Amino acid sequence: MTIPRIITADELGLQFRDVFGPLGPARHITGHFSAGPRAGDWRQGASLARKLHVDHLDAGWGGCGYHFLITDDGSLLCLRPVELQGAHVGGHNASNVGVICGGTSGHRPTRAQRETYSWLLSSAHTEEMPEEHRVRENLSEGVFHVHHAWHGHSTNPCAGWFEQMFLAATEQPAAGQALDPPEAPRVTSAGYPPATEFRGIVADGCHVSVLEAHRAAAARDRDERVGLDAREDFRPRPRRLALVHQQSF
Repeated sequence: MTIPRIITADELGLQFRDVFGPLGPARHITGHFSAGPRAGDWRQGASLARKLHVDHLDAGWGGCGYHFLITDDGSLLCLRPVELQGAHVGGHNASNVGVICGGTSGHRPTRAQRETYSWLLSSAHTEEMPEEHRVRENLSEGVFHVHHAWHGHSTNPCAGWFEQMFLAATEQPAAGQALDPPEAPRVTSAGYPPATEFRGIVADGCHVSVLEAHRAAAARDRDERVGLDAREDFRPRPRRLALVHQQSF
């Protein structure tokens, strides 16, 4: 299986704060779409990643809540370090790796996206993945989900027609043999209550639950009482491999 183009958070210039604590064992993998334009290549993917990062920093989540982004051309952008719990399925972020593709309802995954997703599941725990984004578990042995399948998220249309790719995991259909989306009516709006803010951490239900926001704030208070700097930035370990591309972002 060919290694895709891999771009790390460090190469993108993204820094994260540890808001929600460690991810824990990577038992679940959840697929998402961005509910916006497609990301055709790594440049457009980098633009989307930076927008998500800024939006999620503003929400008090410590940076982009997704761990990986796959563009239409199969580029793999590594975002939130896998040591950190994400912010992508409210109430279910523990032990849950978030993978996102640019796109919205009606968009289908490309063949390159399918191949990269399958590679990610098979190889994210191996030396082929840069060390700072390497997981300990074999993701291909995890449990696969899409956003709307989690309890409390049934009215969310995510991940649209990307669902079959995410649930097929490493068993992607051969080229030209992907199934058409089912004819069942599609949900077109997400039914979450109004977002609330708890001491600088937004609980919107979609990405972060009220309980997760409260726990994060309580953990921050405990850190401050024992003299830990809760504001310290989290930077992935330096990448040891030379860049495989020389383009500047």
